Amino acid sequence: FFSPYMSAVKFVTPEYQADGSFHETVYEFTGSEGDGWSIVRDGQPHMQLPAGYQLLRTEHCSVCSTDLARRFLPYPLPAITGHEVVARLPGSADKYVVIEINASHMARGVPESAQCRFCCHGIDSQCPQRITLGINQLPGGFAPWLLAPKNACIPVPHGVDPLVACLTEPLAAALQGVEATFPHNGETVGVVGPRRLGMLLVIALAGFRRKRGLSFKIVAVGRHPNLLELARKFGADETINTTEHAPEDLHQTLDVVYDTTGKPEGFELCLRMARKVLHLKSTNGVPVMGFAQMTAAVVDELALLPFSVENLAFDWPSERPQSPGETTRGRAASARTNPNVLVAPSVQLSVVQQIEASGRKVHQMEVHEASARFVAYDRAHPPVPAQAASDVPQLHPDGSPLPRFDLAVVGTPEEADAIIRPLEGEEMSAVRPRGAILIATEDDKAIKSNFLLESIMKRGTEVHTSRCGSFSRALEILEVNPQLQANMKEFMITHQYPLQDIAEAFKMATDSATSVKVVVNTAESEC
Repeated sequence: FFSPYMSAVKFVTPEYQADGSFHETVYEFTGSEGDGWSIVRDGQPHMQLPAGYQLLRTEHCSVCSTDLARRFLPYPLPAITGHEVVARLPGSADKYVVIEINASHMARGVPESAQCRFCCHGIDSQCPQRITLGINQLPGGFAPWLLAPKNACIPVPHGVDPLVACLTEPLAAALQGVEATFPHNGETVGVVGPRRLGMLLVIALAGFRRKRGLSFKIVAVGRHPNLLELARKFGADETINTTEHAPEDLHQTLDVVYDTTGKPEGFELCLRMARKVLHLKSTNGVPVMGFAQMTAAVVDELALLPFSVENLAFDWPSERPQSPGETTRGRAASARTNPNVLVAPSVQLSVVQQIEASGRKVHQMEVHEASARFVAYDRAHPPVPAQAASDVPQLHPDGSPLPRFDLAVVGTPEEADAIIRPLEGEEMSAVRPRGAILIATEDDKAIKSNFLLESIMKRGTEVHTSRCGSFSRALEILEVNPQLQANMKEFMITHQYPLQDIAEAFKMATDSATSVKVVVNTAESEC
């Protein structure tokens, strides 16, 4: 039932299990946007949500690589998964919304957002107190109903097909990748794995090139001829079929490479191909070349760079004014000062002296100690009332915009892992989101034994990452490009299933030779 004061729904839905299977489970949502919600699972209290969530009727939810790899991620199971959602308000036939996945203070529209340093600095998607739709704690879109943060519900324009709108989240993520790693004039830019997210990255790159009046080449790299041909339709200039080339023939053939393969072997291929930057978009939950926390690095949008004084000025290019014809990736015009740098124990004294000579403050401390202080700060802010905020100890580095270090410098993959996830059970890094970990080592044996370390230290390759992007910008692109919508609907959404056939939908989504994007239509559910 529904009323202005309280709503309640009860439904059966397939719940994702730790072994990758599904099991039908009964859920009940009771509450209101103003008072919060009680969630009951199979007759037992499951969780309480605070104020700021509204009840929605789901329509479509598409399957992505994160859904397929969900059992490898460090979040509780079983759970209702799915985050590429189109929904509508109860009782509304044509008022569709897409849902930004991060349930931050700002997304919920609560007063605490005014005191959350992450929400206040324009990175509410990295708010440390957020939960995440269909991924971490917040029940997702593979269900007839869901609870969504009220400010995260973005109206779908009337000119956008609701079915195509379920691609808003991955299109926004693709745009975020381009904003984190700008291609420049004269460069050759590759997208490896042009299928789900990869095809949308081709679209995003083509749009970015056109909007900025730039001249760079887009190359789609994969092993399925049909997907490579489709990539040309969406803006790729050239294609490379990896089945026709030995890996050594592809060595350093591309300036910038976006990895959307979701596989460690795909990452290795991308690293081999990249001359300048490898941008990782996949979150598969598995270690990569000695780095156990690579997925967490993507979640936090961290970069791995070779140490240099110039790289101490690391920022995102989208943060600073850009000339449309800019051709350098230099950081002379950085928008950040990065005043506080955490230095790991193995780093040489000469590196420490260079950091200090740059005017930055070096912090050499046990990373667990620093991180425990940050956790204490996160938990003290923002529940403290505004008038009492001045009474809370400032537990973050002086001069930094966020309660984290701006950068870290390490000598080993193990030190990088310890900084990315220093505390068990806490999804936080000692380095700020969209920051960087600089690697400084003279251990030739370690470098030669690890291709990632060798690429960073000997070739100067940078590894960038990114996560969620702006849904509004993605919807604007769709709204003004009806032909793009038509092509996406015809060529990308290859399969649709009702909710009760979700296991078959997931099976089809793993078949890269047959499917591109698989959509589950929850409104047709018999559950």
